[in-house]
Amino acid sequence: MPSKIPKSINLLNPVAAPEDMWEKLYDWLFNFGKYILISVEAVVLVVFIARFSLDRQNNDLTDQINAQVVTLEQPKYRLDEVKFKNFHELLKAIKKVSDTQQINSTVITSILDSVPAYLDLQNISYSSGTVNMVFTANDFEDVQNYESILRTNPLYENIQLNLSKSGDQNSKVDFSVTFDIKSS
Repeated sequence: MPSKIPKSINLLNPVAAPEDMWEKLYDWLFNFGKYILISVEAVVLVVFIARFSLDRQNNDLTDQINAQVVTLEQPKYRLDEVKFKNFHELLKAIKKVSDTQQINSTVITSILDSVPAYLDLQNISYSSGTVNMVFTANDFEDVQNYESILRTNPLYENIQLNLSKSGDQNSKVDFSVTFDIKSS
């Protein structure tokens, strides 16, 4: 008996395998390259179609922004913007000063508590331990009473009183007081 030759199919080596480089390139281009080309064209078409949708959304957004810009250009909103910028700058300045400045609220509170009700306080300033206040009094007796209160207070020194009176005899008396607060 003749010897049996095994029958098999070899799929790894094609029957007509190209040998030349140009034939290999041609074969690859028409077998695999066409799928790459089709997938790239599909991506380009999807992007092209998506562009219409995105352009429409962009135009709608531009119209909305332009409508809001017209609203914000009205004088009322411009003034509000200036106010908020000023508030922001003021808050920054307050923060800067509050970080470096000594807190004097208890000193000012004690000074204001010592002012009698019969005097009308017009202005007060406090700087580096020196207090300056401007008052309006009904008569000279009220001024003398407040001066004696200040002079008897052991916390105050270098008390100076400046009087000014305008108008007739029945008018009020304007005066200012300057004094230093003793260091503790």
